[in-house]
Amino acid sequence: MRVAIIGDTHIGKTLYGFDLTESIRTAMYSFFRFCVEQKVGTAVHLGDLFDKPRPSLENQKVAIQWANEFERAGINLIILTGNHDCIAGPAGLSALDVIRSFPYQFVRVVDRPLMVKSDLPSTSHFLFLPFSPPGIFDSQKDWRAAIKKELKEAKPESFVAFAHLDVEGAAYGDQEFLYRGKDYAVPKGLLAHNALSLVVCGHVHKPQLVQQKVQILGAAQRFRFDESTNQPRFMVFDNPHHTRTRFIDSINLFELELDASGFSHAGKPPNTGALLQAIKHMDFEGYFVKILPFIDEHTAIAWHDIEAFIYERGAKLVVLGSPSFVGGKERVTVTAKKVVRQPTDAAKAFIKAKVGNKEDRRAIFKRFKRLQERTDAKE
Repeated sequence: MRVAIIGDTHIGKTLYGFDLTESIRTAMYSFFRFCVEQKVGTAVHLGDLFDKPRPSLENQKVAIQWANEFERAGINLIILTGNHDCIAGPAGLSALDVIRSFPYQFVRVVDRPLMVKSDLPSTSHFLFLPFSPPGIFDSQKDWRAAIKKELKEAKPESFVAFAHLDVEGAAYGDQEFLYRGKDYAVPKGLLAHNALSLVVCGHVHKPQLVQQKVQILGAAQRFRFDESTNQPRFMVFDNPHHTRTRFIDSINLFELELDASGFSHAGKPPNTGALLQAIKHMDFEGYFVKILPFIDEHTAIAWHDIEAFIYERGAKLVVLGSPSFVGGKERVTVTAKKVVRQPTDAAKAFIKAKVGNKEDRRAIFKRFKRLQERTDAKE
């Protein structure tokens, strides 16, 4: 029997006020249809079913109707608690209690470490490691003890783990930090366990391979503009050593960076017409577009005319980001789709004098870039 896994769905997620439920529901039902067509025995949701711990009634209906489909089809559906599902304060409560309240035979919510017998010939057990709601465990020590207890009682010859957690000590991509922190994570000791074949993690939205045993599945949709290059997918396997993924149709996110600082265009400050001319051949049909303006003290652009033009070209949503003031401190090279921002020679010399290690200098530039992206996302 096959196992299929889907990551963070975040029902109720909005993008600058635009409700993404329709796209999220499409991804969820694409996963369900696959489970039926491929005769999947067990489906696993890796957590963050909901975007908020107190979802609206409409969002609860989406989740309940989805769970009902698995119940009617007789497919085991295991839903892990994610950090977005958890309700701070009361012990053990989460948004998933609405699923737990139904007398399902095939649908189960897991909110603490749990080992269950597998129906895969190649795997004796499944270990589930959710993001447990506050109050279930008083300390990291108690939480780790719960994992050891499950392993000890089951004594599995082999097992696959599913988690809504970071991996202890891991850094993802160019990030030096963990999303949740060090208190609750997939323990290093577990990764060294001889019986462990594979860990599939949710929580981090970018799909990636952390090490030989650990795969980050990624989210089921793109939810932020800095996730525009993420390829949403779900995973399936009947042998943990031979996994494969199925891509999900995703919303199209596009950051349109426009230079109106006057440093290009042969010394002539660009006007609204010049920017419209630069993007007139671009296809915005069905896209979510974020405009990132680069300006100086001479800039006088009718940005809302740019927004209106993009809407006329079929965009679903257009967001005007906060302007980045250039002011002569940086040179800006402009193309229709991408702006390459280069520090001045003085800035390079200053950093080189203060930071001797080349990798450290590179990390500093990446750090500033991430801070800019977060500021834009919040605004």
